[in-house]
Amino acid sequence: ERQDRRLLMVLLADYYCEGALEDDHAMNSEHPEFAVAPPASHEATLEYIQKLPQVVPPGIYGFHENANLTREQNETYALMESLLLTVGQSSGGGSGQSMEELIGGGAGDII
Repeated sequence: ERQDRRLLMVLLADYYCEGALEDDHAMNSEHPEFAVAPPASHEATLEYIQKLPQVVPPGIYGFHENANLTREQNETYALMESLLLTVGQSSGGGSGQSMEELIGGGAGDII
């Protein structure tokens, strides 16, 4: 409970501060493109949001940059596990290919 309070206080100090009311206040100093949008019309705000990068770096959420590597690695493992399950469940169909050849062909199609 004490650590939860500490985390909450750190987050509040970063995001609920007077600086957040200033134009172009960066939410993360390493990624200044993610700044508080200036007060504007609905259309201008949407335009501002659409100009933001589509891939959000992990630093925006407080993660280390290596979090991207971990996420991508986990996605690869999940994809390969699914591929192995799919190949293992197939009846073979008389193609004459080994499991390694089937997996290699599937991975080649994905890449």
